[in-house]
Amino acid sequence: ASVSGYASDTAITSEVKAKLLADDIVPSRNVKVETENSLVQLSGTVKTKAESDRAESVASAVEGVKSVKNDLTVKQ
Repeated sequence: ASVSGYASDTAITSEVKAKLLADDIVPSRNVKVETENSLVQLSGTVKTKAESDRAESVASAVEGVKSVKNDLTVKQ
């Protein structure tokens, strides 16, 4: 984390990706993570609403994240 106490956008993106990769529910290879000013945007395609919700909650739990914009598409 930087001196101000906030992690950099790059660090947040890396942390969110790592957490998604470690998660059993989220198909992390299908989820794109971008961070700007501590706001995380998730995009890509998942199979279920549950995967989408889970990805959002995983991202929200990462330290330094102010909010999550969930643009994941659910495709059966």
